[in-house]
Amino acid sequence: MGVTTTGPIAIDSSVRPDNLYSALSSMSIGVSKVEALGICSYRKFVVTMISLLGNQPVMEIDSSHLTGLNVLCNVKTIKDGGLRFEPITGDFLRSYHTTPQVFALINNVPTKCAANSSCTFEWEPASTPSITEIQPTSG
Repeated sequence: MGVTTTGPIAIDSSVRPDNLYSALSSMSIGVSKVEALGICSYRKFVVTMISLLGNQPVMEIDSSHLTGLNVLCNVKTIKDGGLRFEPITGDFLRSYHTTPQVFALINNVPTKCAANSSCTFEWEPASTPSITEIQPTSG
């Protein structure tokens, strides 16, 4: 799922990190931090996003209005996003079967079927106990 804006946001080339943070935050792209590195002739911003989970599309920058000698503007991904579960829950460790499988916990630890056997389970009404009468009827 990508995030798009309704139009370009103009940002001055001499922008301060707090102003860039505000401009990017208005786009609801999950910015948590903006750091400025370098000097006036070589400025670099590191934008960290953490509130949108997963790998998000790379930002696009239109630098056609920048002027000067050897002006370069680019976007580089430092670390791709992802989704991490700690600990991994048991339902992520299941295997695919076409028939229902037995599942049991011993001391809150999932059990495992023997290597060469199947944990296949088939419900049979004839094997299921049923209550037909209760005594005493009063008291």
